[in-house]
Amino acid sequence: MEWIKEGLKLLISRSDKEQLEFEKYNSLLVLRRIRLISLATIFLSVFWACMDWIIIDKGADRIYTTTLIVMHTISEVASAAFLIFYRRITANAKKNYRTIIIVIKVYVFLYILFGALSSINSQRYTGNIYSYIILLLITAIAFTLKPSFMIWAFGVNHIVFFIGLSILCKDTGQFLTKMVNATIFTGAAFLLCFIFYRNRMLEFFYRKQLKENEKELSNYAFIDSLTGILNRRMGSKKLEDLFKEAQKTSMEFVLCYLDINDLKYVNDTYGHNEGDRYILTFCDIIKDVLKEEDIFFRMGGDEFIVVFKDRNKEQVENIWNGLVKKIHEKNAHGELPYQIVVSHGLIYYRTGMDCSLEEMIEKADILMYKEKQILKKNINT
Repeated sequence: MEWIKEGLKLLISRSDKEQLEFEKYNSLLVLRRIRLISLATIFLSVFWACMDWIIIDKGADRIYTTTLIVMHTISEVASAAFLIFYRRITANAKKNYRTIIIVIKVYVFLYILFGALSSINSQRYTGNIYSYIILLLITAIAFTLKPSFMIWAFGVNHIVFFIGLSILCKDTGQFLTKMVNATIFTGAAFLLCFIFYRNRMLEFFYRKQLKENEKELSNYAFIDSLTGILNRRMGSKKLEDLFKEAQKTSMEFVLCYLDINDLKYVNDTYGHNEGDRYILTFCDIIKDVLKEEDIFFRMGGDEFIVVFKDRNKEQVENIWNGLVKKIHEKNAHGELPYQIVVSHGLIYYRTGMDCSLEEMIEKADILMYKEKQILKKNINT
């Protein structure tokens, strides 16, 4: 019974958050199945009415027929009421989660109870317990809820069935036979329920892990592995999308082409680890001034592009001056064995301007290169 141990381990090894996440998923799945069975019950109402008429016509006793009609009527009314309120209950699943859980548990408990009462009532006419057994198996397969609740629901209803059967079944041998059979099927139903619940949980967390892996792979495809910002491929796509949007709707933005000066010197002198530190320090400084809607990506090597959305050139120049001040402060502290020096080129765009995205990037690159040459001259002199 190793698989049972593994199943129990699975049920108790998950965190409360993970368990709640699965329970919400499972509850909505069960709720949809209840909806299908409610629809089936409504469609079968004519069949049940015909069956009740035939049974009455054949002279079944009054208590049996009255009980049968009442139970069928209750099931039809309950199914109709459930279908009426189904959309309201599921309209906001997160908000109504507790309500959903209560509705499902009450439904499942009453579903088994109806099977038990139907079979108890059948002792007056047919003497079979088929209704109870059938509904037990349907419950186990269709309404797979948490085993702790299911064992309680099965147990309480089985006691009700035992008491009712002991009252109506006068033959001791038949009573024992029916109880043994019913108990075996109840145990089998719970075992099925446990298996389906365990497998559904395994499938849920397998799919969740698969999605997380896909997301991680997606990040590798679109995120620069060193800096954690967008890589050239994804950054260029976002920039293209923004440019297309700006051509159609009123918008302005500033494209800033950046270059980290003397990265090769740092790599050659202090090693590539220190070169990586240089890049990361630079990226951290840039990130501090960005808004959520801005775009920041690595073109490659020591070159980066920042797009400041909904800001003009003067505003971005002020931002840049603040960045330069931060860089000077960091250099003054002497945290790094070299000076952080960054060149930039700014190009402003607003809706209606006659230029392409490629031209903007090229112009920003040229401006950045001119500043780079000026900075080198200043250092040399």
